[in-house]
Amino acid sequence: MNQYILFMYNDSLAMTPVGPAYEAEQTALNVVPEGVPYKIVSGEDLPEMKYFAAWEVDFSEPDGVGISMSEYAERYLPQAAPATPAHVPPSPPEIVEE
Repeated sequence: MNQYILFMYNDSLAMTPVGPAYEAEQTALNVVPEGVPYKIVSGEDLPEMKYFAAWEVDFSEPDGVGISMSEYAERYLPQAAPATPAHVPPSPPEIVEE
């Protein structure tokens, strides 16, 4: 079943397909701008594409709201280990004055 994410962008309706290897919610949170409501719909429920400019979508009960990219990264991207140099030079010897 093909799924699509619908949301408003620059006062126009936008539509993004959900890839077969991805969850719809994760796709939506990756592409929908922060604070913008979205709907997840089945391709079977969409009207004909030739009328896309005339589509009207009710976002009063959205499936979710877009989040910031930093919040997306915290939720979905693996946390990288702290970078460490391959070789750390030894500390210089301590100079002792007599």
